[in-house]
Amino acid sequence: MKKVLLGITLFLTLFSFIDVNAMEGVWTDNYDLAKNFNIIKEEKRYRWYSENLIDLGYSENLDVNDEIYVNLDDFETTYGEWNTYDGNLRDNLEFRKWYVYQNIEPLKFIELAAFDDTVNISEIEVYVDDEKIDYKLACGTCSVTNQSLSSLKDGIISSDNYFQLYDRSQLAIILKDYYPLDKIKVIIHFANTYNTTKFNAYFTKEQYKHDHMISKKDIEIPEDKNIELKIDDTWDFNIEYGDINRTLDEVKPSWYTKVSEEIESREVIKKYHQYKIEKNYVDGYYKESPYDNMKKDEKNYKTYYMYEIPEMNYEDLTLPNIQIPNSYPNISSNNFDLSSLMAQNYQMPNVDMQSLLKSNNNINLEDYYNVNNQEEEEIKTDKSKFKNNKVKTKDVSKNINFNGIKKFSIALLILIIILLLINRRFRKS
Repeated sequence: MKKVLLGITLFLTLFSFIDVNAMEGVWTDNYDLAKNFNIIKEEKRYRWYSENLIDLGYSENLDVNDEIYVNLDDFETTYGEWNTYDGNLRDNLEFRKWYVYQNIEPLKFIELAAFDDTVNISEIEVYVDDEKIDYKLACGTCSVTNQSLSSLKDGIISSDNYFQLYDRSQLAIILKDYYPLDKIKVIIHFANTYNTTKFNAYFTKEQYKHDHMISKKDIEIPEDKNIELKIDDTWDFNIEYGDINRTLDEVKPSWYTKVSEEIESREVIKKYHQYKIEKNYVDGYYKESPYDNMKKDEKNYKTYYMYEIPEMNYEDLTLPNIQIPNSYPNISSNNFDLSSLMAQNYQMPNVDMQSLLKSNNNINLEDYYNVNNQEEEEIKTDKSKFKNNKVKTKDVSKNINFNGIKKFSIALLILIIILLLINRRFRKS
């Protein structure tokens, strides 16, 4: 069995030498030549090249072409100065928004006034950011001492522990520092209000000066006699805003804060790494890349045509009277090889070779053939070769290769001999 396999291997080795490519037709890029025969197919073949990149550094110019390569992932960024946006929108601008705001000025005086009747106040509490703080008290029209006012902040809320405030009196709450208006909260606990149902509350910058009033409100006393004073947009304002502030963090406008917006822009300049493309071309035109890592030049190509030459029998050919061009004095009308002449590099515009060979008319070769290279080897003449030989060319459409068939026959004969020898030795053993 091993010997049989060895024989098959030898056969396949021999068969591999058969010229398969010989079964193909004839390729040319000369359409004028190919159109005189049967064109089987055509294809485009291109120039191929490898690239060598020459570093050009960084540039903001993005005029990309076949000679320049730009690496968009490799860039340097520079920035211009921030300026007020002029409204002229451009692609290379970066924006930012400033919030310009002013808060109502902070204060430290709160006044309670315009009572209709005598009231008894048990306790006053003051908070800043919900944290209880200490304060001082003053009564401008009261004949009391600071000691008697201290019951208002002793922490005891009781109907028996109170400070009596007569009608038309003004009670001032003096904070120890200036605080933002929206942070302050005052809680008043009344022990007895008698006939008083409302009073005025003022938040001012200076004590007892209502012309410096920031906000004011008429306060009605509820039934439970506990009041919380916290300024909101229901108060009357005589607003004096403080310093102008700017921030990139969002600030929302409110009764306490006045907000405007400013847009600034700056130019962003990106410089990309650029290279000059140096192309190294391989000689010739190819349908596929002849080497690895090569690029195809889509604009540089040629169209190639595969054609077959029809089989012709010259034994029965009636020769026309052929006029030999004067440029070929060594060729006579009865002494030349037509197949050799056809194989030369001639241009044959609008000539049907089969019709030409069957014609009995006189033919002047100088009308149809233009020799491109006069230094080529002289055309050999052999009258007997022309008259006695039957010239056959490859019929590509049938994919017949007689040379390949001969090689296949020889290889098959060798295989048969090898198998006979193997079989003979096998019988002896």
